Amino acid sequence: QRAIEFHQQSLDIKREIGDRGGEANSLGSLGNAYQSLGQYQRAIEFLQQYLDIKREIGDRRGEAISLFNMANALAKLDQLWEAKQKIEQAKQIYKALDLDFEVEDCDTTLYQLNQIIAANPIHAPTLQREPPALPDWYLKSLPTPPRSASPRKTTNQPFWVYFLIGLAIVLLIWWLKR
Repeated sequence: QRAIEFHQQSLDIKREIGDRGGEANSLGSLGNAYQSLGQYQRAIEFLQQYLDIKREIGDRRGEAISLFNMANALAKLDQLWEAKQKIEQAKQIYKALDLDFEVEDCDTTLYQLNQIIAANPIHAPTLQREPPALPDWYLKSLPTPPRSASPRKTTNQPFWVYFLIGLAIVLLIWWLKR
């Protein structure tokens, strides 16, 4: 909690002097501090601001660090698919910067996330959109069911009715053969 107070003071000073890079670093530190306290949603809010500034000033490594840290917070909130996407984005940036050690960290984290997702498939995202409509030519090509000559109404009889009819037939045959 005390660290948060100091990082907040640092943030205020960086904003006052117009140091965008320093402001971003203070925001990232606040995000990490809140994450260490288990306040993951609050951490994500600071890390998102950190990410926005790093993108604005063109700091690709800082962008990847932010994505990686946000992924960890998202994973703690059980938002595993979102976490996985952030890690994959961070990995692409690290690859572009030839930072092999960080790429390995991303691979390790992706492996762990994949294991958790495989063990808990309920975390899979649901589709929010309707499936695409089938083309008209496809619908016309489907076979149509044959039409019956006499449109009778069929009723589903319970199984015991058929059993009794069958039993009656068997008894009648037995009686006739006697």
